[in-house]
Amino acid sequence: MSFNTSLSGLNASSSNLDVISNNIANASTVGFKASRAEFGDVYAASVLGTSANAIGSGVNLTDVRQLFDQGNLTTTGNNLDVAISGGGFFALSNAGAIQYTRAGQFGLDKNGYVVNSSNARLQGYSVDASGNVNGNSLTDLQVSTANQAPARTTDVSGNVNLDAAASVLVKQGNTYASTGTSIGQVNTGTTNGYPAESVTVNNTNTGGSSNISFSANETAQAIAQQLQAVAGVSATATTTAVLSAYNNTGSTVTLNGVALTGATPAALAASINSLSGTTLNGITASVSGSTVTVTSTTGQDLDFGMNNSGIAADTLSVQGEANGSLVGAAKTLSGSGGGNLTVGGVVNLNLQQGLTLSGGGGGIFTASPVGTPYISNTFSPTNPATYNSVTGTTVYDSLGNSHQLTMYFVKNSAPNTWTMYAQIDGQNIGDPNSALPPPQNTQPTMYAHNLVFNNDGSLNTSATGSILVSNWSPLSANGLPNGAVSGQPVAQGGALPIPNPPTSSNFQIDLGSTTQYGSSFAVNSLSQNGYTTGQLSSLSVSNTGQLQANYTNGQSKTLGVVALANFPDQQGLKQVGNTSWVQTFTSGQPTYGQPGTASLGLLNSGSLEGSTVNLSSELVNLITAQSDYQANAKSIQTQSTLIQTVVNIGGAP
Repeated sequence: MSFNTSLSGLNASSSNLDVISNNIANASTVGFKASRAEFGDVYAASVLGTSANAIGSGVNLTDVRQLFDQGNLTTTGNNLDVAISGGGFFALSNAGAIQYTRAGQFGLDKNGYVVNSSNARLQGYSVDASGNVNGNSLTDLQVSTANQAPARTTDVSGNVNLDAAASVLVKQGNTYASTGTSIGQVNTGTTNGYPAESVTVNNTNTGGSSNISFSANETAQAIAQQLQAVAGVSATATTTAVLSAYNNTGSTVTLNGVALTGATPAALAASINSLSGTTLNGITASVSGSTVTVTSTTGQDLDFGMNNSGIAADTLSVQGEANGSLVGAAKTLSGSGGGNLTVGGVVNLNLQQGLTLSGGGGGIFTASPVGTPYISNTFSPTNPATYNSVTGTTVYDSLGNSHQLTMYFVKNSAPNTWTMYAQIDGQNIGDPNSALPPPQNTQPTMYAHNLVFNNDGSLNTSATGSILVSNWSPLSANGLPNGAVSGQPVAQGGALPIPNPPTSSNFQIDLGSTTQYGSSFAVNSLSQNGYTTGQLSSLSVSNTGQLQANYTNGQSKTLGVVALANFPDQQGLKQVGNTSWVQTFTSGQPTYGQPGTASLGLLNSGSLEGSTVNLSSELVNLITAQSDYQANAKSIQTQSTLIQTVVNIGGAP
């Protein structure tokens, strides 16, 4: 019996040495889980049980238990090296048979499947175009190496700040002119004959008004200066007189009290021009045949005089001109009586948007004067003086060609309003204006959209409305259609939201976060959702299992989600080599899920889980197992010696 007991000890020690040796051999095996030998003592028993004084019959190996502890993670830099931090196993399909492992050394085979070194395929979940998981069925994870198809731009999102203190560059409003009955008439004497009169500038923006009164015989220059003093009003004055029937042999001719020389119209004009920078400042003359046109660019009265020389043949006829037309009949001076003839000037006004002119007595301004709308310094993309700010971004057509969208921002005279103009590659993209004559009624117009802000600087989205670009026809570098899908104008059904998939080049501009604060223009963000075609550049796995393909166009796409499995009893798994296990009845059915859910751990891309073997402990265990083996062998040797002694006693004479 004692021999059998010692033999069982030898066998147990040998098994323990085998387990320890296997652990040591796999100290560097990725994903390996260390094992330990577990033993139980043996007692002989009969049908009546075990004797109270029974002596044990040895030992037997009850189990070789694997210790599913977490191994240390080592960084490798290879994105398809994946380690599990926490519970769970990778599921692998080996010719249809599912195996489980913690070794995450993966690569791609010739067909793009994610496989391990044994060519078993990694299992996961398929996803739709948006990266959402399709159901719970496992599938082989596969990577397509084909180029990523381009995506046309359907949305441009921007967050900019427009400077509330910016100047209004475009000038809009109404033009008025003094067209009363006295304007441009030739008046006998040294005054222009203008009556006393008043007008009112009304400000519809603030509800206020300014009343301006003119004295009798006030010059157009003085009237313009008074009006110019009102905020939002610009005024100019011009006086023009036409001289004819001029003959001078010995009389003295004056202009505004300054003596002139010359016996002919040309000589008279030359005399005036010689004094235009001095005593007749701002007054010039031009000759056309026998007619001399005299102009004061500042709106001074033009007072022509001739002395009483007694020479009846010396004459000068004077006629006023206003707004490009001769006024009334000419009046004549002669040397036989002398005298003065005076012509008053015209006042022209530009009132900014929101200002109107009323009043007028009919002599200088007509009663209830009517203005003519005007716009000056209108927007031009080639003239930076016509817009306050500009920014842009790249957009893409249906073929993946890139184009430059440029947005110009122009502050309007109406408070808290701006206009955004837009072009792509310098071409107009606004819908055609059907009111224009052919062929202009079919051609793109300048795209413009009004932006309205609240008094706290935020964008008034209801007043601003949606911004749709619906008439873009992508062109090549030489200005010809490049074959990409064109726009769908509103008149042809173009509308928001943009359909998915899109059917035209239409896209939306979303400026909902744009502000108008009292600080410099700033582009806080500007993005769009289109991209050109891209080639596969790298793969990565997120900590929640998303297998992502990264492309040269800066885009990424989720190709699938790695699945992890867990078991009710991990100890029941059966080892099949290559650091893999298979399911058994004892392990129970596997439960699958995405990393980070339930009891499943997270993934670490670019890392591997090392073996859980502790070499220091194993070497100590090895010494212990060796001692156990030697002790059992010594026990057999001792028993052999005892038996030999008995044999020797029995054989003595």
